[in-house]
Amino acid sequence: MTLQYTAAALASETMVLAHQVCVDSIPTSNFEDIVGTGVTASQKTMQILENVEYIVATGAALRSPINRISLFRKTR
Repeated sequence: MTLQYTAAALASETMVLAHQVCVDSIPTSNFEDIVGTGVTASQKTMQILENVEYIVATGAALRSPINRISLFRKTR
């Protein structure tokens, strides 16, 4: 059950990280506001990919035969 909570927390964090970086751009004059958001976006993307990796691994662990056997033994 703990693995499911972990996966849910990671999915929630991923939804927060998916917020667009360009929304935080504040224009300061009549000219185009060029803000270096590429670094921030790439850092968020790397964190999202890491979260997805952990979520997939958690799902695989929950579906593994070893996990089912250990759960079966605990219920008896």
